[in-house]
Amino acid sequence: MAEVAYMGDDLNDVEAMRCAGFACAPANAVGGAKAAAHFVTGRCGGDGAFREAAETILGYNAERERELRFKVRTPA
Repeated sequence: MAEVAYMGDDLNDVEAMRCAGFACAPANAVGGAKAAAHFVTGRCGGDGAFREAAETILGYNAERERELRFKVRTPA
């Protein structure tokens, strides 16, 4: 489950969030969901929270890929 992302906003999501490799919650999630999240968006559900989480994941992956390419190209 390390490569699974999950976004939840209520207590019924907490168990799945704990199993996910990357758990997100929108700004207006209940406290338990926010506590289980690796990342809490600045935006509320229905107001761009999912897009913010997706862009965060994509940005992290792009940065990680750049780092790996740099390491491969850099002479030891």
